[in-house]
Amino acid sequence: MHRTMIRKMGLGLGLMSGLVVGAMSGAFLWSAIIGTAIGYLAGRVMEREEEKREERTRHLDDVIGVTSGNIGADPESLRSIPPPSIVDDLGPGWLTPPPPAVS
Repeated sequence: MHRTMIRKMGLGLGLMSGLVVGAMSGAFLWSAIIGTAIGYLAGRVMEREEEKREERTRHLDDVIGVTSGNIGADPESLRSIPPPSIVDDLGPGWLTPPPPAVS
């Protein structure tokens, strides 16, 4: 989300909540001012957290190799599958354990 949009949303929501509280208490002006200030501060905090998250994501992408590099794949992990003759020599049930003995 765009950074200034977050701040504007905080201002607007703070103003609206201040007006609602002011309507209940009778102090429209003070509630609107306090609500707007709190909304602005909340918007700034959300904006700062968004910036931190984006910076952290960019850093992790660079470390892992998403933006440039090999996505962290070790050359050893890119070995090919063994030729089929080795698997055929082991027999059809080489991964299947024998059935339990019934007595």
